[in-house]
Amino acid sequence: MIGQFTKDMNPKEVQDILQSNSEHITEGEYYRPLSDEEIEARRRVHTETCIKLSDLDSKKKLAVEHFKGKMKPLVEQNGIVLDEIKTKQVRCDGVLYEVANYEDEVMETYNEKGEFISHRKLRNEEKNGGSNVFALPIAK
Repeated sequence: MIGQFTKDMNPKEVQDILQSNSEHITEGEYYRPLSDEEIEARRRVHTETCIKLSDLDSKKKLAVEHFKGKMKPLVEQNGIVLDEIKTKQVRCDGVLYEVANYEDEVMETYNEKGEFISHRKLRNEEKNGGSNVFALPIAK
């Protein structure tokens, strides 16, 4: 029966012949072999789709780079702010003044505005009065 039906036959006639000669009739999804023309048509569609995908991928890469460029300063700023929150300190440039506090035996650090920055214990060589000519001797 293979090849028995021709393209010029009426579809209703083909269906009648198949129904009268069938052992089983099932309905569902199946695969049909493609003709050479159909294969070529699909190759053309595939090629066109690949070209479009390549173009879109190039545009996507440019867009991603554009957004990365816009995001980079924000990410850097966010990192700095996060570090400031975690350390509870802000990085500054300026003049620092170290003032010896002999009574408490600490060296206090102030910025140019007179704001207290930090302190540390005096080193042994600093406990003797240090190199500050204006330091007053400690009364005992």
